[in-house]
Amino acid sequence: MKIDTCTRRALFSELKSYCHHAEQGDYMEVTEWNNDEGCDITIHRARSNERFSLTHSELDLLTIMMKWRG
Repeated sequence: MKIDTCTRRALFSELKSYCHHAEQGDYMEVTEWNNDEGCDITIHRARSNERFSLTHSELDLLTIMMKWRG
């Protein structure tokens, strides 16, 4: 059996300075996948936490759709 180890890059930021709904201590963390094809996004809030995963292509489409003004 072969077991590989890796170091995954993660970015972290407090939400308060970006979102007026955020409370002190709320934050977002984005961790790249080891295969470099996507990322895990975690949003920690005082009242709830969310975690989801997106490929880079899915993230690109989400960004386009968020800017869409039709």
